[in-house]
Amino acid sequence: MSDELAEYFGDYIPPFINVRVTPLTPSEIILPTLGVVVVCISMFLLIGLIAVYIKIFAKTKSKYILGLFFVLFPLFIESIFLVYTLRSLFTSLAIPGIPPGPRIPESIGFEIGGLGQILVIVSLFESIGLCILLYLSNE
Repeated sequence: MSDELAEYFGDYIPPFINVRVTPLTPSEIILPTLGVVVVCISMFLLIGLIAVYIKIFAKTKSKYILGLFFVLFPLFIESIFLVYTLRSLFTSLAIPGIPPGPRIPESIGFEIGGLGQILVIVSLFESIGLCILLYLSNE
């Protein structure tokens, strides 16, 4: 990577180019991967809940069950966008430097207290809640 930068800029790399030349550490890989796995589990739980509620609605024609379906479907769409958000926080800069200058604050990525870490924690609690809801819906 540094050879490619040297090819473009020579010996001088402008300060607005935020390039990391060291490899990622295991801790920097585990949290984003865990986040995507948790969100995917949440998506499968939502698909299961939607299927259960469609089956119950077909039997009972209850407006309450129809309302639950219309709550779960936007949650599923939100999970799709959350996978993309976690991926983009991991692979690229979340907020480009405007104007070119100092490095982006560490609170954007997966560092302690960062946006990525908060999204993973929220997704974990959402998955736990969906597990409980699916269990209770199947009783």
